[in-house]
Amino acid sequence: MVAVAAGDLAYNAASRTASAQRSWHQARAVLLASASVPGQFGTTVRAQWVGPAGERRTGLVPVLADAKAGSTVMVWVDGSGQLTGLPLQRFQVQAQAVVAALLAPVMLGLLLGVVGLLAHGELGRRRMAAWDADWQATEPQWTRRH
Repeated sequence: MVAVAAGDLAYNAASRTASAQRSWHQARAVLLASASVPGQFGTTVRAQWVGPAGERRTGLVPVLADAKAGSTVMVWVDGSGQLTGLPLQRFQVQAQAVVAALLAPVMLGLLLGVVGLLAHGELGRRRMAAWDADWQATEPQWTRRH
């Protein structure tokens, strides 16, 4: 039951996130500078793109190391024109649900194991305290032997 519940919760949460990201779209960004670190796999440079309302936006975008000023790259922007990452894909939503369903029973088992160890420790402490109290009551009778 824990696996099904966790998978369902994760799927619903990821689906809501994916739905909210449907307004995201790709835009062409014109690089305002060349990549300044040759030989590096990727870097960020200042670029300009047009937002959904037609306003010009500027920011740092990831590019390959050989990107030149004036070239264009595709970037993802949200409904307000701010840079974002890639929106969640359907397979990612499903993968999050599967991972949650697989990890939930493991985490529940670990939680129950820790609770069991703590309970065992507390019961052992109480047992030893009771043993000590009984010994305190019994020891004087044993030491009076003639």
